[in-house]
Amino acid sequence: MVEVGTPTLTDIVVTGKVLEQKQGEKIRVAKFKAKARYRKVYGHRQELTKIEIESIGGKGEAKKKAEAPKEEKPAKAEAKPTSKAKK
Repeated sequence: MVEVGTPTLTDIVVTGKVLEQKQGEKIRVAKFKAKARYRKVYGHRQELTKIEIESIGGKGEAKKKAEAPKEEKPAKAEAKPTSKAKK
């Protein structure tokens, strides 16, 4: 759980999904010290995650939206008892 902001928000639910995970562009980092024949060059690629926020809401709102609505089946008509005539 991540708490961000001052003051923090309580009872708020944020739902989202991860769209893509990749690395960013390469950054070249060079170290150099004059008169010492010291040179170092190395690269770095930052990890990036692309997300899509689906909903922001209260505690119950996000859960209700996430659940698929269930369809109710119509109740079956009760079978009527057939009366047999006595002979």
